Amino acid sequence: MKALGAKAYRFSIAWPRVFPEGAGTPKPKGLDFYDRLLDELLANGIEPFATLYHWDLPEALQDRFGGWTSRDTSKAFADHAAHVATHLSDRVNHFFTINECSRHVHLGHGEGADAPGLKLSRSGQNQVRHNIALGHGLAVQAIRAHAKAGTKVGPAENAVSCIPAVETPANIRAAEIATRELNAGYLTLMLEGKYTDAYLAQAGNDAPKYAAEDLRIISSPIDFVGLNVYTPDHYVVAADNERGFTLAPFPASFPHMKAGWLRPGPEAIYWVPRHVARNCGT
Repeated sequence: MKALGAKAYRFSIAWPRVFPEGAGTPKPKGLDFYDRLLDELLANGIEPFATLYHWDLPEALQDRFGGWTSRDTSKAFADHAAHVATHLSDRVNHFFTINECSRHVHLGHGEGADAPGLKLSRSGQNQVRHNIALGHGLAVQAIRAHAKAGTKVGPAENAVSCIPAVETPANIRAAEIATRELNAGYLTLMLEGKYTDAYLAQAGNDAPKYAAEDLRIISSPIDFVGLNVYTPDHYVVAADNERGFTLAPFPASFPHMKAGWLRPGPEAIYWVPRHVARNCGT
């Protein structure tokens, strides 16, 4: 990496390696590998960026609580974050809490394609998403309490990307609204501290169950928003309807990779951060 000129390296810390049972007593040697990795990175002038959860849930938590279907897992994740921050924040200045909640919920708990291979109902998926958001918020608080002063923390999300179909002021504003609403169950929730009215109305009886205190925890102040941007998910057109936008369909001739969802669209790398920043009020 040094020969390539890399100045930063993002990696993930395996929760089961640190807490084989998911909670309780951490494994004494669980962070040894990361200690060596950090020392080597810093010795070569490469800044480490650590991710605390990249879908590798300890099996014991899945067996005991049902994984992210239970808020007990959210609390266990906070303990993991606290332990890692205590031991590694002397060398790690930036922590990502959870990588790509949206994919983890959809493919891991809806489609059953990723671990843990569940096919939950719509209400079940919404509850998992809420519990993961709660885990994020609790982890932010744990890092604030246990990390070295000045340590920065935030999420890493593959936000639904909404691109103005034609760059008119009306379409750009519509794409901003679409970004807020199509990410309402997680990213917008943590940035605003509430579910949008449209999200709750659409979810109806399938809306997640939560206490008011959850929202305060989920929206604990963060230092940055990490965005994994792959492709345009939607091209957006302004509309005179209750949402203020419509999603233009992709024509059959639209170019794509072998994976049909992976469509070339370099403009996404501009519009996604812009829309999120605008919705944050920055």
